[in-house]
Amino acid sequence: MFIPIILLTLPPAVMSEQIKESPVLSRTYVRQEAEDKGWTGNQWSCLDELVWRESRWKISADNPNSSAYGLFQMLKTPEDTEIEEQTERGLRYIEHRYNEPCSALRHHDRKNWY
Repeated sequence: MFIPIILLTLPPAVMSEQIKESPVLSRTYVRQEAEDKGWTGNQWSCLDELVWRESRWKISADNPNSSAYGLFQMLKTPEDTEIEEQTERGLRYIEHRYNEPCSALRHHDRKNWY
């Protein structure tokens, strides 16, 4: 599901407290970081859908059945992990394991996890 928003400009040093419960702001922050990796257009759409499925863009999304936590539902993520680290780890994982967001989303489509 794609959720259109007006792209906001965040200051360079974003504090997690400002976006902790704001899916719009967390999505905007991750989009800026994804753009820095060249993940725009279709790749951004795939990443947007993947994170929506995993956390609904909530930085504090918690999976009660595992140690997965945060935007990207990374395993063994402490609850106090700030958005900057969640984003860095999530994007690095996708790039390392799948090379790009659309490949990660295709895997999620088949297995319901990535």
